[in-house]
Amino acid sequence: MSLAILSLIPMVIFAIWLDSFEKDIKDLIIRTPDFEKDPELERIRLFSLMVLIFQFMLFLGSDDIRTTFPLLCDLILVVSVGGQLTLQLRAEKLIQTDKNSTENAGAIILKTVRSWFVAALICGLLSILGVILGRWLAYQMNLRESLGIALLISGGITGMGIGLFLNFALTPYYILKILPSSPLKTPTIEKLIHTIFQEHQLKTPKLWLIQLQKFRIFDIIVTGLKTGRGPFEYSLFISQFTLSTLSESEIRSILLIEISHLKLNHLRNRVTLAAALISNSLLFSILASLTISKIFPHYEGREFIGTTLGFFFFAFSVRWIAIQRQTQEFEGDVFALDHLNLDYDAFSMALRKLDYQSIKQTHPEQVENLPLMGFPDTERRLFLLSNYLTQRDLKSQNPETEKKAA
Repeated sequence: MSLAILSLIPMVIFAIWLDSFEKDIKDLIIRTPDFEKDPELERIRLFSLMVLIFQFMLFLGSDDIRTTFPLLCDLILVVSVGGQLTLQLRAEKLIQTDKNSTENAGAIILKTVRSWFVAALICGLLSILGVILGRWLAYQMNLRESLGIALLISGGITGMGIGLFLNFALTPYYILKILPSSPLKTPTIEKLIHTIFQEHQLKTPKLWLIQLQKFRIFDIIVTGLKTGRGPFEYSLFISQFTLSTLSESEIRSILLIEISHLKLNHLRNRVTLAAALISNSLLFSILASLTISKIFPHYEGREFIGTTLGFFFFAFSVRWIAIQRQTQEFEGDVFALDHLNLDYDAFSMALRKLDYQSIKQTHPEQVENLPLMGFPDTERRLFLLSNYLTQRDLKSQNPETEKKAA
């Protein structure tokens, strides 16, 4: 309780300061509509940074409380930081560089952070609920201490897993909240998407246009639950940047890659692996802390060792997820070539055009008089695909050689 009250103090001070600041800004907007806005934004962010530093110092300084109530302390930190960032976002909206702009960088970043906060809060609350339920069941069943701890950990991990699944299902809702989006109303593209999904016997998602031109979102995003409704609705997002950069055949090639990932259940596998690795990271950290506490009961740094091991396991998990993403990328490309009649030339042109236009908009001097090329990762991806096509064509031309090799 004392930690929660102390965490509220800087938030209340920040809220009072923002209230006074907003009144001054409103008066300034009326008196001088063309006032210099960047210094005012810097004032908000500087004050917010000072409060964040205080919050983290308070959190790191509460060793005794964190030892007794670790999950509760983490939740207090998440709530306080998330609440403060929400207040900051509200203040920055008053002094956006362009009131009619849908591409205000600060607003998009803060909305993203706020969505992460909501996602973390959902996982945290469900994990705490799982721990409480596990403790209650252990008490009701009169289990031994070791079994009670196991049930406690299982409850926390189960709650974390449910929270991760719920956040995955809410991805369409998060995207709509973060990015300015509207229903797609381009008849030719709508017809193209409907046709491709029907050709491959897949349910057509609800179509959304991300109204961003400066912020370049390359991928076509398919997310949500196929049977979902409302915030869980199965949705496809395509950006204005992609529509304005690519031809219809190139958009088709990008869509076929997404169809390939859907056919191969890559998104489900990715979420499953992420949930398993995060849960195992938590379990590994807890077990390491308990083991070290038993072996070295009087060693003051035993909790730090357990947390450090858990951190390294989490870092390994992140790397594992990145390797899985690269593997799935290649598998999806190959599946689209072999089974979905992907046009390699259109696909390679689409990727290179998106990369080229991205660089051209930000650093036009770097691409002047240069040939159309993509980023290094894009060129590596296309090189692997080109090699695969060459090997496939050689095998098809020499079936006897292939039989002998087999």
